[in-house]
Amino acid sequence: MSIEVKFFPEFSHLSSDGESILLYDATASRFLELDPISATIVEEAVVYGDFNDDAMLSARELLNRRGVSEKQFSASLKKIKGLINQGLFQNRTVEIINNQPEGQLHRSMTLNVSSLCQLGCRCCSTSEGDYDPGHATLTTLDLVKSVVDMFLDSTDPNADYYQFTYFGCDTLVNCSVIKDVTQHIIIRCASLKKQSRFTIITNAVDLTEETAMFLHKHKFSILLSLDGNEELLH
Repeated sequence: MSIEVKFFPEFSHLSSDGESILLYDATASRFLELDPISATIVEEAVVYGDFNDDAMLSARELLNRRGVSEKQFSASLKKIKGLINQGLFQNRTVEIINNQPEGQLHRSMTLNVSSLCQLGCRCCSTSEGDYDPGHATLTTLDLVKSVVDMFLDSTDPNADYYQFTYFGCDTLVNCSVIKDVTQHIIIRCASLKKQSRFTIITNAVDLTEETAMFLHKHKFSILLSLDGNEELLH
């Protein structure tokens, strides 16, 4: 079994004042300040993995629902194409990751456990908090465990520990799966005589005392998503 991974530029939506949005293209090592229309076009391309027809159709429909005219969309698309011609937003190479220890071995992985969110912020790079409007889902326990097992079959035996990061529109929407998978990882890593370390990215809306105790018990590093006040975001 193998996984084909197409790397679109690592992309960070850094901040927004409602009029302009600061973006960072890690592949090109460039900061950009874009208007919200142009930023939305880029964000949809990131969701689809390229500036293809499906991404542009999705961006056009999303912006039309926000009241953006076709003239405004075309002007922003022209601006984005100019940036692409300058070398921004370029695809990286395709990498094949086998489940056998061949070639590059791995020490860390990121698990996308949810495409659902409790909020729906205007500045969100996932179409206002939803990766695929109308089709957002939670990643199942069986799927996450199978991916973890495949990863652990191709890890670097010289590593002192393996790093696992939980990511998603909001991870804690799928908290029960995170807890079960974490226990599975701890058991599997112990069988390999390795330590496991965990990071979670969350807006903390669904953070309960019980969950906080679980994260503390297993020494999670917590990255809090806090983008601005209610007026700016909603």
